[in-house]
Amino acid sequence: PCAAPWRPCSSRLPVARGCASRVRGASGPPPGPGPVPRGRRRPSRRMRPFLLRRKKSDVARDLPEKIEQVLSCDLSSAQRSTYDGLLREIQLGVTDANEAAVRMKMLLGLLRLRQVCCDLRLLSHDIARESVPSTKLELLEELLEEAIDGGHRVLVFSQFVKMLLLIREQLESKSIAFAYLAGQTKERQAVVDRFQDDINIPVFSMNFNTGGFGLTAHVPQALALS
Repeated sequence: PCAAPWRPCSSRLPVARGCASRVRGASGPPPGPGPVPRGRRRPSRRMRPFLLRRKKSDVARDLPEKIEQVLSCDLSSAQRSTYDGLLREIQLGVTDANEAAVRMKMLLGLLRLRQVCCDLRLLSHDIARESVPSTKLELLEELLEEAIDGGHRVLVFSQFVKMLLLIREQLESKSIAFAYLAGQTKERQAVVDRFQDDINIPVFSMNFNTGGFGLTAHVPQALALS
């Protein structure tokens, strides 16, 4: 990901050539909070005149400030027991393994724990029971109803495509019009345009990866992350 900004420039700007290899070769983690590693400073200085970063305050000063609200919900009894069981399984599985194996088991374990927090149906084994309620889906239903009643249009993001399908089923059961965008969706821009142009579609649900590249939707007033 660190080298991505250099690729479109390297073929057009001689000054950018070699920047990507320097960024990849620099020691330390990718740029984040804190001081920038020395190996990354020179490529950044060389490319700064050719990269334009605009903030909302620079181009749309009339827009209100973004309001962020974190809503918590308790796990259902079935979700809690599954979560605790998986957590014990993960802890036992990382005791007798090498560093690389521990890392992979931890990442996989965290993914499964996140799936449990969303909905047990995201898991692929016996504990995924359709009759078990999901507190997160119930909360999302309340939020969407409140937003739609207030005349707002909402974007709903999720990392898990299976979670989007469950949200889709929920919207269909409530007869709520929606647009849907995932990795297998064809004619993506047509889906975006349909949502943008039709005020009778209050909800647009999409996958994180699909919605994060080259898509612009300016009409929603609210965003929900699942």
